[in-house]
Amino acid sequence: MMVTQERHKVERILGIGGEGSIVGWRQNKEAARSSATLAAENARFWVAHSFSAAAIVISAAGLASHLWYLSGKITI
Repeated sequence: MMVTQERHKVERILGIGGEGSIVGWRQNKEAARSSATLAAENARFWVAHSFSAAAIVISAAGLASHLWYLSGKITI
């Protein structure tokens, strides 16, 4: 199962996660203090999220550099 699905499963068991944005984040943070399972899932989620964010930044940088390269090939 994916990291986010496992995290949502734990949140549903604890009765949190129905709220969005800041309220849901605060509920999750508070519940993680007393639930080792949720704390572990949060750690796994943030690792996966960090790798995903880094991949997006690297992809955007590669796209920008390729566009720069291609723009140098254009003759008007």
